[in-house]
Amino acid sequence: MVGAVASANVGAVPARAVLVVLVALALCATGCQERLIHHQRRYTPEAVETPEQWLPAGSVAVRYATDQGAQVAFYVPPRGAPADAAPERLWMAFGGNGGVALDLAEFVTTYPGTAGFLLFDYPGHGANAGTPGPATIRAAALAAQTALATRLGVSTETLARRTAVLGISLGCATGLQFAAAQPVRGAVLVAPFTTMFAEVRHVTCWCLAIFLTHRYDNLSTLAVLRAHAPPPPVSIIHGEADRLIPPYMGRDLAAANPGVRLISVLAGHNDVIGIGRSAIVTEMQAIDVAP
Repeated sequence: MVGAVASANVGAVPARAVLVVLVALALCATGCQERLIHHQRRYTPEAVETPEQWLPAGSVAVRYATDQGAQVAFYVPPRGAPADAAPERLWMAFGGNGGVALDLAEFVTTYPGTAGFLLFDYPGHGANAGTPGPATIRAAALAAQTALATRLGVSTETLARRTAVLGISLGCATGLQFAAAQPVRGAVLVAPFTTMFAEVRHVTCWCLAIFLTHRYDNLSTLAVLRAHAPPPPVSIIHGEADRLIPPYMGRDLAAANPGVRLISVLAGHNDVIGIGRSAIVTEMQAIDVAP
């Protein structure tokens, strides 16, 4: 009898230890998600006050507010156009984990088309107050668009119909949820994952993925976007050597959504914007010139 009790106690200790480890993992996974999924970088005050240090002449800071507090995005007018004239074509850019809007300064400065850009920072990033997450980012993106429309003297609906989305990595998810909520001209998605659950499972393990609260789902959201009438054009550019977001995820997204263009480039994850620049620009310009 004593031996039986002792044996039961020995078995109970590992079980309690496993439970403690699982609880610790759950707390870490839920408490650290905002920092891991949305690694927040900040600007110096000068970056916001004088954006023309990095962006083309005529670029302006667009200030607005959400329930997260004061926010700012950057508007780059089409080349040669006045900053107060509404563009016929506008790209709203959503960056990746650890990125800020001004990281795209060189890309937009050398973009050969005649579209404008709205470079969007997430709440808690750049100069923005607040906490990033699917709901707060979506609300801020829509508010940024409205603020720019007001500044340019057009309705939000008019500007939306002239807007296309450029999403990079995590920005594919945040950009898709913005695009799915309204009419847009199209989207170019660079290195998208299928779902955040699948992505976290890929880079860590299923035991951390199950604790996700930021459950971005590009498979579902892209299907919603493509169900718009008419369906806007969507292109996916993915690096064949991408180890962070594997290329099969881009292929799966395209396969699940007939009509979506898939372009593979010989790049990894962090260098896909540079190496794949020509393909990205080609897809963007095709949307620019579409009727």
